[in-house]
Amino acid sequence: MSRTLKTALKPETKLRFEMTNFLLQNNLPYSLADRLSSFVKKLVTQHTEKDLLEYSVNRNHVSRIASDFIGPSLQKDYLSKLEASAFSISVDEGCIKGNTEYIAISATFFDESNIDVTEKDKLCTKLIALIELEDSSKGETIFDKIKKFLFSGPAGETRAKNCMGIATDHATNMISSKGAGATNRMQKEFSHIIVTHDLCHALSLALKHSIQTFPKEIYNIVLQISSHFSNSPQRTSLLKNLMTVASNKAQKVNSILRFVPTRWSSFYNCLERIIEMKEQIKAYFKEYGNLDEQAYLEEPNLLMLRLSSKKD
Repeated sequence: MSRTLKTALKPETKLRFEMTNFLLQNNLPYSLADRLSSFVKKLVTQHTEKDLLEYSVNRNHVSRIASDFIGPSLQKDYLSKLEASAFSISVDEGCIKGNTEYIAISATFFDESNIDVTEKDKLCTKLIALIELEDSSKGETIFDKIKKFLFSGPAGETRAKNCMGIATDHATNMISSKGAGATNRMQKEFSHIIVTHDLCHALSLALKHSIQTFPKEIYNIVLQISSHFSNSPQRTSLLKNLMTVASNKAQKVNSILRFVPTRWSSFYNCLERIIEMKEQIKAYFKEYGNLDEQAYLEEPNLLMLRLSSKKD
C-alpha cells in the first residue's frame, strides 16, 4: 500500500488493511479475522503499552507452553468430565515424522458445564491423549496404555463404569478374530463396553472396494483425463483460452482435478468435475487431442460416466 494512500485512510480502514495484509502474507483463512480482531482488543485492554512493546514469542515458547501447561490442563479437565458423564472413545494408531508411532484417543461425552447451549449441542468430541507406543504396537501394549491412562486409580474406576463403547479401525492389533486385539482385551475386562468398527474407516473400505467394481474402461477415462490436465499447466491454459474464445469474454475455468488412487473420494470428485465440464473438454480434445482422446466423451462413454456420477 502506498504511503499517500495510508495517510488518506481513516484509522479503522488502515487497521482493516493491516489485518487483511497479515492474513494474506501468512496464508491464514479470512474466517480468522473476527477472532483475531477480538484477540487484539483483548491484549490492548489487559496489558500496558510497555508490556506489549517488550513482549516476544517464538515457536519454542509456544511449543513448551502448549505441551507443558495448556495441554495437561485441558486433559485434566476433560478426564474429570468423563467421571461425570457417560462417554465413548475412539482409538486410532498413527505415525509422525521420525517413524514414531502413537495412539490417538478421542472421547465423546456430554459437557454439562456448557450452560450456553442446548442439550443436543452439549454432546462434544475432544482429543484427550496422544500416547507414544515406543517399542511395540501389539494389541496387548495398546490395551495396557489405554487402561493405564483412562481406567487406573479410583477416578479411573469411575470412568470405566461410564465408558459405554469404543470405536476403532479393523487393524488386527485393534480388533482380532483371535481375541488378541486391544478392544478384545478391553471387552474381556469391561464386559459392558460395546466395540464397533469406526464408521469412517468402514465407509472408506466400502467405497474403496466399490470403486474397483466400476468398468475398467470408464475408470481409465477418468484417470486419463485427470492426468492429461493435472500434470500440465500449459494444457489447462489451452483449455481456458479455448473457452474464452468460444464465449468472447473472460470466463472462470474450474481446474480438472488431480486423481489420487489412494483416496476413495478422489474418483467421485474427478468424475463430477469431468461431467460438469464435458462440453469444454470435448471441444479441447477435438482441437488438440488424438483419436483416442477424442473418443473419451463420445455418447456411449459419456452415458456410462453420467450413470456412474453422483450428480447425474
